[in-house]
Amino acid sequence: MDANVGNSGRARGVRRVLELEVAAVEHKFIFIDEVGFNLTKRRRRGRNVIGQRAIVEVPGQRGGNITMCAAITNHGVIHHHATLGPYNTAHLITFLEILHNTLIPPDQTDGPEQLRYIVIWDNACLYNSNKRFYLLELKDCHMPVEGGRVEEDNVNFEGINSVSLSTIDRVLKRNLISLKQAYRVPFERNSERVKELRYQYVQRMFQLDSMERPHECIFLDEAGFNLTKRRRRGRNIIGQRSIVELPGQRGGNVTICAAISSYGVIHRHVTLGPYNTAHLITFLYALQEALLRCEERGDEQAEHPMYVVIWDNVNFHRGPRIREWFENNPRFINVCLPPYSPFPNPIEEFFSAWRWKVYDRNPYAQENLIQSMDAACDDIGVEAIQGWIRHAKGFFPKLFSKGQDCL
Repeated sequence: MDANVGNSGRARGVRRVLELEVAAVEHKFIFIDEVGFNLTKRRRRGRNVIGQRAIVEVPGQRGGNITMCAAITNHGVIHHHATLGPYNTAHLITFLEILHNTLIPPDQTDGPEQLRYIVIWDNACLYNSNKRFYLLELKDCHMPVEGGRVEEDNVNFEGINSVSLSTIDRVLKRNLISLKQAYRVPFERNSERVKELRYQYVQRMFQLDSMERPHECIFLDEAGFNLTKRRRRGRNIIGQRSIVELPGQRGGNVTICAAISSYGVIHRHVTLGPYNTAHLITFLYALQEALLRCEERGDEQAEHPMYVVIWDNVNFHRGPRIREWFENNPRFINVCLPPYSPFPNPIEEFFSAWRWKVYDRNPYAQENLIQSMDAACDDIGVEAIQGWIRHAKGFFPKLFSKGQDCL
């Protein structure tokens, strides 16, 4: 949105509120808005020792969104309503009718001297200080000491009836505990089942290394891009926001599928929208042709290598058509990563670097986005990919040890 349009809209809104304030008719402001909830939502910040992540466990599945609509005044919450899925016009009309009947009973007649209700929504935002908010929460409900709060613990803190925020802040700093962004970990990530699957994956890789016939590992995955993605952090003078301009419309998602090995990027393909089994079969055939061309250009050898395709275990990677393709092409071996284990796949690091190189080019149209994706991919060198592969193999000892958690 143009900055002048936004500023003029805000000015009109402020003038309207001021006009209502000086009006002769008694009125009350009602603030209404909707917000979504789901199972994976947790606080984004937590406390831990400096240098350690603040870890929050979340369910592995997002679950359906639940939308809450609420109306508040300076006297508190007047009405609230929750529904499964997004809010629409029908939900909103029902909400307004219930709100109307709550404030103005059906047997009450509207007259010129009755109180007027001013509904404000969508352009009102409430902010608070993150640091003070979390200190208040820490004091009131998240400061357990041997199962109770400081004020309620009469064994270790006898005679202490209250604790100030400055005291809590000072104690936390003394113990090198700082407020940091929470790192969300699914409940199942370090379960016994997943640890056993990681152990079996490392064993499988060791077995492939011990084969007499040479093999080459190919790491394959898909990633999505869209026009509104930008860096989430930037630099500016203290007290000033770091502003990043982006298109007003999100645009359609562009999905890239890529395959890398220790020799660099073997093949990549861009498509508009999500990837499916048909796209993946086409990609595998194109990957096969690219590898055959590399063999023809390379040195002659008595035996060509086996190709081990390593990717995550999403459903369409294990579908019947994919299994049939690997059965018809015996030189390719299908190896799926364990669930909740993206770290042994170096293509995750590759996509991360690729995204930043794309977004640094600031594409504002879909054609520019695709061109930026091609140019950014060419900027990634073979040495970087080889380093990511070595880094991924560095997780093998931890995966082979069933007693260690992977965060």
